[in-house]
Amino acid sequence: MALDIAALTAPLSEEAPSGPDLSYDDLRMEIEGAFDRPISAEDGESDVDWRKVIDQILTQAEQTRDIWLPVYLIRAATFGRRFELLADASELLASLLEERWADVHPQLDEYGFIGRKAPCESLTRISDFLGPLSRVPLIEHPRFGRFSAEDIERFAEKGPSEDGYGPFRATIEAGDPEQFAALLARFDSIRQAFRRIDGVLTVNAEGDTATNFKPTHEKLDRYRNALAAVLPGQMVDEPAGEEGDDGDASSSYAGSAGYDGGANTAAFSGSIRNRDDVVRALDAICNYYKAMEPGSPVPFLLQRAREWTSLDFMTVLQDLAPGGLDEAALVLRSRRPGQEPAAQTESAGDGWGETPASSDW
Repeated sequence: MALDIAALTAPLSEEAPSGPDLSYDDLRMEIEGAFDRPISAEDGESDVDWRKVIDQILTQAEQTRDIWLPVYLIRAATFGRRFELLADASELLASLLEERWADVHPQLDEYGFIGRKAPCESLTRISDFLGPLSRVPLIEHPRFGRFSAEDIERFAEKGPSEDGYGPFRATIEAGDPEQFAALLARFDSIRQAFRRIDGVLTVNAEGDTATNFKPTHEKLDRYRNALAAVLPGQMVDEPAGEEGDDGDASSSYAGSAGYDGGANTAAFSGSIRNRDDVVRALDAICNYYKAMEPGSPVPFLLQRAREWTSLDFMTVLQDLAPGGLDEAALVLRSRRPGQEPAAQTESAGDGWGETPASSDW
């Protein structure tokens, strides 16, 4: 069930829009205790009942407006491996910061900016969020298994040679393209939510140092683009701003899509802006077929198309049907302004066997 973001960010009363401060409430102590319990660094397993913790967080989120609660919800959803809830919780934190900055807990007059920065710091740390995020299942199949962001990144980088690639490919082929598109859209919503969170904290830092979300942005971008690279019909994104300056997030998987893009072929990603992009796109498609469907005739046709990208129409026509070039020239000349009607009739009759009436296009 999706979270009701509007209800969880709405003012609770005129006197206290964010409600009471429940920082030292018994339920809050229990919630915080769950994150203090040992969690395996290898597989993220623990004896915590994350479903119960999530219910506790949501119960308190209805009673107060506190930055700590959506942060805990993001982390609990990640440890509990619930990707949809992670997306909703990220949206909740972004909306709470945007809409309730003036009165949300922790209060500025009591704790200052640092009191609001502190909860968000955990969302940039490997042990608290980024490590568990890599193990959240994104795609699963009852027979072929479950595949996490970490798995998908491996497949995008190394392709068919990577352990587990076969079952993963079978899962993709058996899956619903609309569900894959929705999954990618959900990843994009998380990325956007974290940029909003970053933006609010940066704007309100007022001389203090805001939370450095760069590790989080980079990790989300990498996972999103790895996912796009292995899903059919999806496009690797090109992050704007400093996150994309080094190319790590957007170009690492460009053209991979679960296969080697070709040692001598420039990777293609993003939109097509010029003829060189067209050539790279055609090469990427041909490399896919050579690696994944070697018996397909598509590469043969696309190679011909690639050779035509710099040619004019008449040259392409000569390549396709050398014997038809003279006839095509007559037809094209017959349509030039100022040409005598007789010439039109003659060229139409000689070249295409049409009647004089039908030669007037």
